[in-house]
Amino acid sequence: MGHDVELERAEADFYRDVFEHTQNLIQVVNLDGRIQLVNPAWRTTLGYTEREAEGLQVMEVIHPDYRDHFREIRRLVLEGHSVPWLEMAMLTKDGKRIEVEGNIGCRFMDGKPVATRGIFRDITASKHAEWMLKHYQAELERRVEARTRDLSEALESLRISEGLLNHAQRIARLGSWDWDVTSGEIHWSDEAYRIYGLTRGRDEASLATFMSIVHPEDREAVAASIQVALEQRMPFDREVRLVRPDGSERHVHELGEMTFDVAGKPMRFIGIIQDITERKRAERELVRQSAELLMAEDLHRLKSDFVNALAQDLRTPLTSLKAYAEFLDDEVGGPLTAMQRDFLLQIQRNTRRLKVMVNDLEDYARIETNGFTLRLQVADLGKLLRETAESLQEPAKAAGIDLVVEPMDEPQILTLDSQRIEQVLVNALTDAMKLTPPGGRIGMRLRRDVASVRCEIEHSGERLAEEGAGMSVAICQHIIAAHGGESGIQSETGAGRTCWFSLPLDLDETDFSA
Repeated sequence: MGHDVELERAEADFYRDVFEHTQNLIQVVNLDGRIQLVNPAWRTTLGYTEREAEGLQVMEVIHPDYRDHFREIRRLVLEGHSVPWLEMAMLTKDGKRIEVEGNIGCRFMDGKPVATRGIFRDITASKHAEWMLKHYQAELERRVEARTRDLSEALESLRISEGLLNHAQRIARLGSWDWDVTSGEIHWSDEAYRIYGLTRGRDEASLATFMSIVHPEDREAVAASIQVALEQRMPFDREVRLVRPDGSERHVHELGEMTFDVAGKPMRFIGIIQDITERKRAERELVRQSAELLMAEDLHRLKSDFVNALAQDLRTPLTSLKAYAEFLDDEVGGPLTAMQRDFLLQIQRNTRRLKVMVNDLEDYARIETNGFTLRLQVADLGKLLRETAESLQEPAKAAGIDLVVEPMDEPQILTLDSQRIEQVLVNALTDAMKLTPPGGRIGMRLRRDVASVRCEIEHSGERLAEEGAGMSVAICQHIIAAHGGESGIQSETGAGRTCWFSLPLDLDETDFSA
């Protein structure tokens, strides 16, 4: 008895090991069509966890093309019929089609069906290979058919008349020549005559006639190439400049081969001539355009280097100017009069303005050299807008301008480069202040939709922001575009201007070059 128990336990361990480690897909389905049990290979292949798989309707993992067939097979199995080997398709969790083959059986207790058991093998790769093989066979048959057709057409082309051949040569700008070396007789096709600028019946087809229209600077080299072909059995292959009787110059490509008798004596020199004048002209134009492009690239690089050097050269005296202005503000050299304090205020204001211009120059140089970089982080755009507006309240009040930020119901959280967006806001508000008359108003607000947050800066000035913004507009537009956003200006006669930009909500939090 103990031996039988050990044997049963060993068999159970064996079947459990097979169930857990086989590459086949095993599923057990109850009578109402719900999955009771699947093995790891089933879960791995179809992408379900063990918890997700249990309780699934089996039809959810059967491809729609095979559901009716699968229902019929399952009905036969539950009735006790044996079914043949089955091929069908299943669906993974993410909707991918998996080709399988296998069989379905039924477990009975007391003569009644309890559950169905399916064992399947993933044959997707072999099915794909089979499909590819059929595809390649079909493609091979198509190519053989096309090649056979081409050969038939080529054979038919050999039977065309000389007039049709000359017509074809004219279309292709390809002439032919045949030189009987023994007799000295040469035959030129009609297209060869046309390329040479000669007339059949008036101009003799001869080596002397040909050499007479070869460009004087090329005659010696052409004669040497012909001699090499005659003596060393080398192909004649060279580009030749021709000067036709009407004075026009053409570029041609001559290609010929010599045939020899059994004694090695040259017999016939057969070749073709192609007019490549247009190709040569296109090559010269390409060389010219390439040179212009290289020159433009050099000028672009010089401009970027100059802008960068200018910004660096300006920053040093600007730093000193700012430091000395701070010394005066701290009255290091003694108390300041009211007039001197006003002068100092102008110096500080223009120093800040010059610093912005130098920063813009450096940003422009980075943009030109693709060195412009964003550092993205999660931030509150509403808070950034309020803080920027608050930093400009003092100069706004001094200009008699009311600077207002509309209240926001909640934080506007999104991914952005805070420093760069602050730069956009400062430039936009500064430009609006320049264009808004005393007593005017600048309003700021944020609008959110499903995909983006839109910032609007409305002012009562009549001019467009580009009139006074200079290089900062282009830089700000580049910053917004680098965030994947958009920007623009809305204008209505007598109603001021609205400068706006929008930023996407789904920008990844990472560093990248803009």
